[in-house]
Amino acid sequence: MVTECDSKPNGIGPTETGIAQTVEDCLEREGCVCEACGTSWTTEAIERGLTLISDPISRPFFKGQPKLVEYLINLVRNHGKSPHHDDIVVKDMSQQVVISNASGHSAQLDIVARDENDKIYNIEFQSRRETALAQRSFFYAALLFLEAFKSGVDYKDCPKVCVIFFLENGEGCNGKLVECVTPVDTSGNRIDWPIEVYLVNGALNDESELGIILQDMRRKNLHALRNS
Repeated sequence: MVTECDSKPNGIGPTETGIAQTVEDCLEREGCVCEACGTSWTTEAIERGLTLISDPISRPFFKGQPKLVEYLINLVRNHGKSPHHDDIVVKDMSQQVVISNASGHSAQLDIVARDENDKIYNIEFQSRRETALAQRSFFYAALLFLEAFKSGVDYKDCPKVCVIFFLENGEGCNGKLVECVTPVDTSGNRIDWPIEVYLVNGALNDESELGIILQDMRRKNLHALRNS
């Protein structure tokens, strides 16, 4: 079952004490950076050391911005450049999407979008080092795939899923700006697989269009943003 969750801390992660904070906890707190507490959340959050690649900031920043999500997806697919002849068009998006798995793990995904061809995209923002990136990305893709693969649909018409991780520390990217993870056969030929994974390196100082955005995502000084 897929639901869009509003119960996850709205723009607030662990505080300096390590205790998670919710909107209800912080409504009376001076300087709160949650999206419900006024228009100054961006400046105050960045002053606290948070950046756009962290969940507390990325969530309100991308809220109601399907065109911005579309722009990012196309940049990643084109390895940092735009426009391209096969750019996708996002027709809908949701945030903090909970996929329930009654018999096992469930997941809450940062952004889930769908293009005009019904391909599904999951975007995740990762500011902490991930030690099980391959397993996590495969799990997220598998959940979305199974949820979308409806009874009676032929295998040749199965859903296509793309998972994109924006990684502040660039793990798994092999020094590249964008690493595409896709199966190949023993001859090195790419297999037409319904699931693809992109790992986006936030640790590089790349001067491409995507690279500049990634640099902005980890800045703590609003006046230093280059792609605004």
